[in-house]
Amino acid sequence: MLESCVGPGAASVFIEYANNTNIPTPFDVLSGKWKIEPDRIDIVMAAYTSATGYVVQNKDRAEQLALGPQLWEALERLRKTGLSDICVPAVKSLLSAKLGSNASKEMKEAASKVLVPLYREGLVAQDVEVPK
Repeated sequence: MLESCVGPGAASVFIEYANNTNIPTPFDVLSGKWKIEPDRIDIVMAAYTSATGYVVQNKDRAEQLALGPQLWEALERLRKTGLSDICVPAVKSLLSAKLGSNASKEMKEAASKVLVPLYREGLVAQDVEVPK
């Protein structure tokens, strides 16, 4: 089916890539079971985009609120590896989904560990509500 959409050459390259990349599930990213490989930014980006999408697009607000702190903690792990810039799209998505420091006490504690350093590094705008 993929081949009919993009052609045999692109399909075979994608299938080989998909078979060899070992992209973790959103659950592995959120739980910390997956070890970040800073030299594989392609996989890191895919993993964090997937985890962020899972949390932000979840239709159940209670589940979003439960998963939000886990994603902030995952972003803190990512930031500590020296990949702060990769955190920014996820941070923007979390804040747009109202999963920032004003969502709950637990969310505020988890978010502040990411937002404050990103603010100091100049990676988040001054209009972002940064916890004190």
